[in-house]
Amino acid sequence: REHVSEGFQLSHELFESAKSSLVFGLIEKEQSISDLVNQAALSSFRGVPVSYTKTMIDRIWKVTEEEMMASGRKHMPALFNPAKSRAAIVCHSAKVNEIVQSFKNFGRNMVTYDSAEDSFLNEA
Repeated sequence: REHVSEGFQLSHELFESAKSSLVFGLIEKEQSISDLVNQAALSSFRGVPVSYTKTMIDRIWKVTEEEMMASGRKHMPALFNPAKSRAAIVCHSAKVNEIVQSFKNFGRNMVTYDSAEDSFLNEA
């Protein structure tokens, strides 16, 4: 919550690093001809233009720290409010306890499952 509160000072280096990571993740999905074909098919299924990735990369680079903080203040509080959102987190098993505790500190109790097969997603 402190990260989206008024007066929180975001590290410029951390912000730029996060943008670089996002862009790298998008570019990484298009390393080969096969990857490009798969992304084109996914774009068709999603109903977005083939240029979607390029557009997203351009938009990521143009986002300012102020815009990101304003968006965070608007949308992030709902993540910690069970009356306003449902949350599902997939992570490495070594991080489960840390993540559960972090959410608990914000008043959000998380239910853990060892696998998707063991979760409510697999109930008949």
